[in-house]
Amino acid sequence: MKIETWNVRGFNKIFKHKEYLKVRNNVHFDIIAIIEHRVSLDNVSNIIKKIAFGCHWKHNYNTDGRGRIWLLWNPTNVNVTVLQTTNQFIHCMAETVNGCLRLEFTAIYSLHTIEDRKGLWSGLEAMAPPICNPWLIMGDFNAILKGEDRIGRPVIDAETKDFAHFLDNYGVTELKIVGRFFTWTNIHVHSKIDIALVNANWLNKWTQLEAVAHDPYFSDHSLLTVTIEEYHGRQATPFKFLNCLAGHQDFNTIIEDIWSVHVQGSHTERVWKMKKLNTKEFSKVEFKVRSARQQLHDIQLQLRTTFDDPQLYDREKALKGELEKWSMIEESIMKQNVKNRISTNHINRLVSENGTIVQDAEGIEKEVVAFYSKLFGSREDSLKAIDPRVMSNGPKLDRAQQLKLVEPISTEEIVEGLQGI
Repeated sequence: MKIETWNVRGFNKIFKHKEYLKVRNNVHFDIIAIIEHRVSLDNVSNIIKKIAFGCHWKHNYNTDGRGRIWLLWNPTNVNVTVLQTTNQFIHCMAETVNGCLRLEFTAIYSLHTIEDRKGLWSGLEAMAPPICNPWLIMGDFNAILKGEDRIGRPVIDAETKDFAHFLDNYGVTELKIVGRFFTWTNIHVHSKIDIALVNANWLNKWTQLEAVAHDPYFSDHSLLTVTIEEYHGRQATPFKFLNCLAGHQDFNTIIEDIWSVHVQGSHTERVWKMKKLNTKEFSKVEFKVRSARQQLHDIQLQLRTTFDDPQLYDREKALKGELEKWSMIEESIMKQNVKNRISTNHINRLVSENGTIVQDAEGIEKEVVAFYSKLFGSREDSLKAIDPRVMSNGPKLDRAQQLKLVEPISTEEIVEGLQGI
């Protein structure tokens, strides 16, 4: 099942219909939410017939006259039941026609102000506790989660507060996105506001899945894609405890809190709190190491010409400590990953020669076969014989060298070779 969301930023122009269809020729979908289309209800049927003939669809014009979200799906592959519609999201149950895969999906188009977005958070919070299926929440949140998610304009705490509160208190987390990091830009500002969130049931079932942020094509927002393959050959990978968690100042308190509460059934929620601590404190470790290095470099550049500023020396000392801390955490995580790698025998995605990210099993198989076919070359039914006269004109081994090549290998040589690996 392939699920997508795309802020097309106005969809009345004919050239956008044409370019959308060109993209669709290369990337098929099962479910897509087209958001911020700015199309009136009178024109919507004609446009959808043109760009998605045969698809079933729903909208949210009834909650907002602008109808900012269209939800389209391919009835040949999936059955979709819309469960709730508001002016900022459409929530549905999706199931493959063969019944092998079932999940809940919420398509998001959030309003622009902090106050207007409170309706989004309250609506999602009301749904979160009863949902026991894998749950994907994806779309344009018009909000960022962390300071590094935007460049070009300062980030204030009020912008991230409600978003972070929802993640911390309602059992959802951000799904890793590959491809483009910033999903929207107006050239001056770059932001990651098109985001995918998932719940614990999703992570337990599909540990290895990632979202892909494609190029924006004709829009100023990236197309987001999540591809779910029903893979029966492996079990869900359990939560991997990182050693660096035990050194965190809040670790003992969290352990005491989660084990002092009686839990009926699965202990997933207990593990989930440790996972949230890991995500909150130890995500993007590589970025933090690079940032500390760069800041230390900048301070030391100043110290080349400024020798009498004690604040600079204090800052340099603090940054050295920060660099050592995150560098050792990075080293610890790296060593654990080597010992306990996830998905070592499974390819989640490939990048084709033309730069397209391939995630579905059939597409990955084709790319691998094509790569090795090209690498090994074409098959020949017969090979030309070697001409001894030509060979005799080149360098030749003497008798001693020939005997050296065929002499038995000693036990000592085998041991030496193994130790050198």
